[in-house]
Amino acid sequence: FMKRKFIFYLLVFCLSFFGCISTNVTSSDSLLSLEKDIVIIYENDVHCNVDGYAKVSALKNELIQENNYVAVVSSGDYIQGSSLGAISQGEYIANLINLVDYDVLTLGNHEFDYKLSRLYELTSIIESPIVCSNFINLKENKLVFEPYKIISYEDFDIAFIGVTTPSTISSSSPIQFMDDNGNYLYSFSGDNLYKTVQNNINEAKKDG
Repeated sequence: FMKRKFIFYLLVFCLSFFGCISTNVTSSDSLLSLEKDIVIIYENDVHCNVDGYAKVSALKNELIQENNYVAVVSSGDYIQGSSLGAISQGEYIANLINLVDYDVLTLGNHEFDYKLSRLYELTSIIESPIVCSNFINLKENKLVFEPYKIISYEDFDIAFIGVTTPSTISSSSPIQFMDDNGNYLYSFSGDNLYKTVQNNINEAKKDG
């Protein structure tokens, strides 16, 4: 049987929300059908609104008990927005994310508010995979994080591709992305975002 492949984009939106997408995928051409629904719980722009994590965790556990495949994902902007985030520079939120046990996260522009060195510390604390297909180290000419994560559900594969808003380069302390001479050391692919994301879609397809 052929595997079915799906692409799910982790994008940064302008509104705070969480919700879920549910599907029971069938395919007449591949003669495949999942025995369970795949449910994707997604959130973005939480901004340290910590009571939401309890809701996401409870929803996740409830859906698992109802015999679903469940993935929990975030589109970013989680470590900044209240005194809890500021006092701990995001660590309290990183610990809550670990308690929920996310399947994959990407980065919002506010993940860079405590500067790059702190971001790297926080991403080492967070146990879930962090993906971003358009944050590039120009000096080394390579991505800072993995561009996507593929998760398999029976014979169905879903690729979660991370995309961070290119305006991060100017909205979140631009100097942290520059050298002492003002030359940019990092890029968010603002001049070729479509091509960058499409290239990673193609790579995800090659990876199955």
